[in-house]
Amino acid sequence: MYSPQRINLHLPRSWNACTVSELESVARIVATRSTQADRYHPFDMSETKVEIFFALAGLEPLEPANPRVPVEEQYITVRFTPPRWYHVFRRLRFWRSPKGKPFSLYIWQINSFIDQHLKWLDGPSALTLFPYQRITRHTFLRRLRFWRSKRFAGPDALMQDFSWQRYRFANDYMSFFIDQQNAYLRMLQHPAKFSRQQIADAEKAVDLARSMFLATIFNGRVRTIDENTQKFRSTYCYQSNQHSDNAIYFRRFPDIQWQVVLFWWSGMMAYLHKKYPHCFKSTPTKGSANGNPLELYTRTTATMQKYTTLKEEDVNQQTFHIILQHLEDMARENEEMEKIRKKNKSRKK
Repeated sequence: MYSPQRINLHLPRSWNACTVSELESVARIVATRSTQADRYHPFDMSETKVEIFFALAGLEPLEPANPRVPVEEQYITVRFTPPRWYHVFRRLRFWRSPKGKPFSLYIWQINSFIDQHLKWLDGPSALTLFPYQRITRHTFLRRLRFWRSKRFAGPDALMQDFSWQRYRFANDYMSFFIDQQNAYLRMLQHPAKFSRQQIADAEKAVDLARSMFLATIFNGRVRTIDENTQKFRSTYCYQSNQHSDNAIYFRRFPDIQWQVVLFWWSGMMAYLHKKYPHCFKSTPTKGSANGNPLELYTRTTATMQKYTTLKEEDVNQQTFHIILQHLEDMARENEEMEKIRKKNKSRKK
């Protein structure tokens, strides 16, 4: 008597439920699919989600579906991906590990798994937990002729450790990166109009903008004096000049890890947009009718000093969530005042 095989697949239910390796798998697949897309083969999210499903479920496709049979009877032969150490022992040839037994997954089963467990891939990124809590970066100091390593710590949950100054720097360097990347991509689309040196300089500018953004969001370990004990202690903390001092450590940052950081930044901007809707506005840009819905509604430091009775230095050191809340309250008050004025004008008429 035939007994069907029970399949127990563990899939993350949200962006924040993914591990670092799972996020990097999603980033690798999205990046590969994006680079392979062209005019005749556009980016297809449905095919991308199927590939992401196999990666997150730890499945290895062996045989494709037979297109000659009806759709409800089509299946893909798969097996569970062997662990990494299996390939090492297989190359050494003195020990063999049994591979996972092949089994069949029907197309309708795959679509059901994707619809139930991977709905979070349909919308934009909602990742708010920074994946790289600790990271070690290396750089070669040409003057001293030796390699130097340094440890860095990532942001806290929901960027609670960000000051207003740090947030403004990060936001500005991300905008700078986007501008440099767009300029570089335009050069690649028309390489005949530019020299090799111009294209190389544009590529270096993109890498520099990215490294300065990363140096802003990652805090290095520094020595500080404890106010209570008056003793030196080593801790991760933000310094106003770290975007320039630590940028050298983040040159040539891995593309896959950078894509994961972009997932996090997009998720945080979406979170802030929902929490402080009056602090963001949509502004039309040249060549685009949609504009940027996540452009911060800028306010000068002088305005903040006027409404919060704080000095410029105090405003910069204040937690950026508190500043955004002040801006949100100010915008709501102005909106309510405008409504009252319009009502008064209509009554007079």
